[in-house]
Parts: sequence; structure tokens; C-alpha cells
Amino acid sequence: MYFEQSEITNELQCPQCKEQYDSPRMLPCGETICETCLKSLTVKKEEFKCPLCNEIHESPKNGSFPINKVILNLLKKAPKKIFRGEILETFDVKLKQLQSKINEFEKDLSNGTDKVVEYYSDLKNEIQLASELAIEQIKDINVKLIYQIELFEKECIENYKKNKDEKLNLTNKIKKTNEFVNKCKHSLNKSEFNENQIKIDTKECEQMQKRLEDLQSDFNDFIFNFKQITFQKNLLKIDENVLGTFKITELIASKTKNIQGKEKSQQNEKGFLFSSNTNKTSNSKIFY
Repeated sequence: MYFEQSEITNELQCPQCKEQYDSPRMLPCGETICETCLKSLTVKKEEFKCPLCNEIHESPKNGSFPINKVILNLLKKAPKKIFRGEILETFDVKLKQLQSKINEFEKDLSNGTDKVVEYYSDLKNEIQLASELAIEQIKDINVKLIYQIELFEKECIENYKKNKDEKLNLTNKIKKTNEFVNKCKHSLNKSEFNENQIKIDTKECEQMQKRLEDLQSDFNDFIFNFKQITFQKNLLKIDENVLGTFKITELIASKTKNIQGKEKSQQNEKGFLFSSNTNKTSNSKIFY
């Protein structure tokens, strides 16, 4: 069974997607497109380029433009689709799918620059996100390292404050050493001196210095809680690949090879595919 289309059927199709209007919306320029196409044009945008008049329109403030009531009334009066059998219905679906692909391709052809900008903008965003993630991870590691050092620092200070007896013992030893130094200084100021005593005091002075150095070393071990903590830097260099690398796949060579194989097969089956002028343009590039 065949279905005779109404004369107004074409007026009930969205000029953008070529499908029957779901909810006809009137643009500021007077053109009408379906709500589905309108949403795809205005999503997350303050303004958009009209695909019909090529003018720039502001996106609707309330979410959508007014309904075209004239077209809406025509939709209500339009004849209903009649089932015409599985074969015709399947054919109709395939035609619509093909028409949708044509529309998609035509949009790509007219908006090639936008498509390239959008693709590489996504790549830039990926790089930015990877960078921010790496920075956050480094910050987290930095906080943990500083926290560990602060724990060691607090432990050492508490240990020093608790061991007052050890501190007093060391203070007394320094005091006795200082008394010896003052006594020796007094002896040096005398006009007469005992050479043998000077030799004994000199040797004692050397021994005291050695004992003081040992005591100072022990004191350093003591105040740092008998732990030696150093920071070993990570010597791995940060290079240009730290965030990731680009993978570049040459598409034209493989696709051209495949298409040439298909063309040869079709020529063998049909006897011809292109005109005799095809060889003259063999150096031109094919884009897919």
C-alpha cells in the first residue's frame, strides 16, 4: 500500500535535520527549527550561529524560543503515517539514517574549522587536567613529608625538655672546663711561670678540648633523640613526557590503500568506476 504525501509535508520538516518537527521553535530571524536541533546549537552557549541565515543569535534566556503555532497547528492536521509493510518501512528507516548521515557530513564540511578547534580544545583540556592532577599529587606528598618532619621536631624538643638532669650534668662539666681555662689565663699573666707546669696544663687543655668535642657530639645525638634524619632528593628529572605523550597515527596512507583496493574490486565487477580523466588527478589528496 502506498501513502500519498500531503502538499504541506515538506513544510512540516525541520530544515536542519530534515525530520518532522517534534516541537517547532521560531528563531529571532524568523526561521523555524525543531527543539532537538535548537538544543544541540545552544547547549552551554550564550550565543550561537544560525544554520539557516548564518547570523549570530543570543541563546534563549528561558531555555527555549517560542513555539511556531502555525506549524504546530499544521502538524495536528497533517495526515497520519500509514503502515506500508515491513519492506517499505525498513527502506524508510534506512533512508532516514542516510539522510541523517548526509546532514552530519554537510555540517562537518561547513564547520571544519570549528570541528578542528573543538577536537584540539579537548586535547588541551586533557593536558591541563593531567597537569593539575600531577600538581595536586605533589602538593599532597609535600604535606605528608612536612608533617613527618614536624613530628620528629616535636619529639626532639619534648625529649630535650624532659631530660633536665642530663642537661645539668653537661652544664657542670662545661663550668669546670671554664674554670680551668680562667685559671690558666691567670697563670699566663704572671711574670714568672713554671715551664713544666705549663707543659702539663697544655696537655690537659688538649685533653679537655677532646672531651668537650665528645660531649658536644653526645649532646647533639641526645637532643635529636639519637636519630639522624636527612632528606634524599629524588634525582629523577622531570622531562616533557612527565604528563604523557602524543600518539600520532597516519590515517591517510592506510585509508588510501583500503579505498584503492575497493576501487579495483569494483572496477573488476562493473568494468568501470571513474571516467578516463581519473589518472590525471591521481596526485590529489583524498580526505576522510
